[in-house]
Amino acid sequence: SGYSDAEMIDQIEYTVFPNFTVWPTIVAPLIYRFRPYEDDPSRSLFEVWMLCPIADDGTHPEPAEEHRLESDEAWASVKELGAYGPVIDQDIPNLPRIQKGLIASAKKSVSLGSYQESRIRALHETLDRYIAGEMDQ
Repeated sequence: SGYSDAEMIDQIEYTVFPNFTVWPTIVAPLIYRFRPYEDDPSRSLFEVWMLCPIADDGTHPEPAEEHRLESDEAWASVKELGAYGPVIDQDIPNLPRIQKGLIASAKKSVSLGSYQESRIRALHETLDRYIAGEMDQ
C-alpha cells in the first residue's frame, strides 16, 4: 500500500484550538468537537463527525442526516459509526468522573500530566503570554 507503518498502526490525532480534534484514519477520518451547552458549565455537547472520501469520479457522498443521542443512548447504536461506536462508548464513562473530580478538588487549579496533556499545557501557556501582552498579535 502507499501508507506508512505509522499511518497503519498509530492513532494520530491533531487538536485544533481548543476543543476540535481530527483523527485522520485511513478507513474513515473522524472529528471530535466539544462545545458548551447553553450557559451550563456542568454540561457540554460532544459531536462526532465521520468524513467520507470523494469518489474517484469527483462525486461527493450525500450529506448525512444529523443523529442526536440522548445522554443514556449508546454510541454503538449509531449504525453509521460502525466499529467506532463501541470505541466511543468506552471513553464516554470517564467524562462525568473527570468533571466531578474537577469540581470536588480542594486545589483551585488543574494538575496536568507531563506527557499526555503537554498540548493542553502549551495552549494555556501561550494564552497566558497573549493575555500578559508578551506576544505580538
